[in-house]
Amino acid sequence: GFLSMPFHRVYFAGENLPRTELLPDTRIKIPVGIRLNTYINEYLVTRLFYRFYYDDFGITSNTVNVELPVRFVKSFALTPFLRYHNQTEADYFAPFEQHSLDAEFYTSDFDLSGFNSLKYGLGLRYYPIEKIATFAGLDLRKIELRAALYDRSDGLSAFTTTIGLNFFKR
Repeated sequence: GFLSMPFHRVYFAGENLPRTELLPDTRIKIPVGIRLNTYINEYLVTRLFYRFYYDDFGITSNTVNVELPVRFVKSFALTPFLRYHNQTEADYFAPFEQHSLDAEFYTSDFDLSGFNSLKYGLGLRYYPIEKIATFAGLDLRKIELRAALYDRSDGLSAFTTTIGLNFFKR
């Protein structure tokens, strides 16, 4: 894939026309994560995740994810979840019209900027002991609905809903 995207435009201070984003040809990424899932009782489990990330573009980030699935009926679980992420900006990032003309590499992609984000929501999972249905020789075993709000410190926000279906081959 491309590290520099040919459709990302960068505007420089003192220039009217944009240039195409330019980043190094290689990138070293070092993620380190730990996951801890703990069974508390037959109704509650904790799912904890932490990740540290570093790359040679100058980005350092931390991500913490917490899920607390609560089984309230034999085949149903309600899952509140929270994900917090923070990252520093890449060495090559500057917003609109703030790059200098002598920069070797440059981007204005806000995914490479410094920001904090928070995603939180609720999931509902149905997972009976027996299959739910059969489609083309595959057994539907689990259905999950999730709704989440996402807020980022640079102003990006979103509301998402997802439907997950788990199939198993007989």
